Amino acid sequence: MSVVEALQELGFRPEVHEVAKSLVGYEGRARPEVAHIIIPRSQLRSASNDLGFKVLPNGKIEAIVSEYDQRAGFGAEWLGKVTQLAGVHTLLKKAQARGLRAVRQVDAKGRLQVVVYAR
Repeated sequence: MSVVEALQELGFRPEVHEVAKSLVGYEGRARPEVAHIIIPRSQLRSASNDLGFKVLPNGKIEAIVSEYDQRAGFGAEWLGKVTQLAGVHTLLKKAQARGLRAVRQVDAKGRLQVVVYAR
């Protein structure tokens, strides 16, 4: 799953569950939110909650991040980075499946790019 690969690239060790599991809050108690992909709070700051990603029936993925954790560095900018990296991983897999060669590179301005070549 591309989101899992993106999170791993960012240094996390996400748990992946076939059946959604409750997220754990900063006090160590189960929260009402459930997710299929979980970054345990033990991998974050001590006051953090688990971060989660829920796979919806249509296949899309919804991020579950508390307001506290959004303010603590896991807000829109971080989610944008996860989304971008997940897209890169998806593109690389699709190119390979079609017999194309895809190369990941960073341009002079530090932007991530994927260049796809016919073999």
